[in-house]
Amino acid sequence: MNRNTNITKYMLLVCMLLAVSGCRDDFDLDDISNKEKLVVYCLPSTTGTTYISVTNSMAIGKHAEANKMRAVADAQVSYRVNGETKEVGQKADGTFYTDTPHHAGDCVELTVTHPRYGTATASAVVPESIPVRLDRVQKVSLFDEDYMSTRDYYQLAATFTDPVESKDYYAVTVRVKHYKGDAYGELVNENGSRTLWIPNDYNDYLYWKEQYPQAEWTCEISDSVVETKTIYTAKEPLLNTLTDIDTDFGYENSFYGNFYIFNDATINGQTYTLHLNTDSFGYGGAFNFWHKYQVVLYRLTPEYYHFLKSLNDVENNDLAQAGFSLVSPTLHNISGGFGLLGASNSSESEWMALDNE
Repeated sequence: MNRNTNITKYMLLVCMLLAVSGCRDDFDLDDISNKEKLVVYCLPSTTGTTYISVTNSMAIGKHAEANKMRAVADAQVSYRVNGETKEVGQKADGTFYTDTPHHAGDCVELTVTHPRYGTATASAVVPESIPVRLDRVQKVSLFDEDYMSTRDYYQLAATFTDPVESKDYYAVTVRVKHYKGDAYGELVNENGSRTLWIPNDYNDYLYWKEQYPQAEWTCEISDSVVETKTIYTAKEPLLNTLTDIDTDFGYENSFYGNFYIFNDATINGQTYTLHLNTDSFGYGGAFNFWHKYQVVLYRLTPEYYHFLKSLNDVENNDLAQAGFSLVSPTLHNISGGFGLLGASNSSESEWMALDNE
């Protein structure tokens, strides 16, 4: 760690171990079923096809057979929206799907049945979306405590208003659209000769076009690819809840799948601007001509949020991974089995280029 020496870190660790050395955790294995059950994951939203993953759990005492866990292809899947049964297809073993469109307020009821693994059920309501606005994209220089130096980032300022009447759960992602393009400028001189400019990228094109407005300029965008970016959370309070002592004990602040979750505990009812910092590296290759940015704000059901938080807690707890503290359990809301039925709704900002573009 950069803020503290290794000696301080290890002294803190030793103190904590001494404090908990007399503790004992009792587990009643009778409370944990030895019966294999269905494991179901389904994440309905208002965009695209909804997939339903069905596998089976492993009974206690059969850890040696973990490699035999398999997708459950012969399960019966019932998918109901507002009480109406919808068509469910099977894409592959253990992967079911429905093309049913979802809307805010829809009540989704999922039932999966298998003669060996029993019946698993869950329900969820698709939440209302919360509009998000991208105010600006700019280059910033911020001090990075991990590297003990100043680093350059692209910062997206995204504003939304949290409802005052409810406790809400969110996730945010940053998308970058990388464009492939070509540009050139041509000027016929007085003596009949020609001057040709071939800019390296869109910024270069704008610069030379401004310097030589009398030339004939051409710019063409031919293709694009979209990338989900990593967000550096240290400078955004809603995404960084670590204290110095957390950092000293080895806790991290990574997020599963670049899906950055937070809640409204500190901003309930307020209009808030997220400051989302991403690296300044381009996609590379031919798709490095121009870039545009977009913020996607997701509103999650509580179960979806707490499931993701439990995954993040396990990933970020270095002490637990080293055997010095308990690993937080992964939460689920599937009755009669394991897994998650988590609904979401999202809103997207407009695509925006850097301020100087």
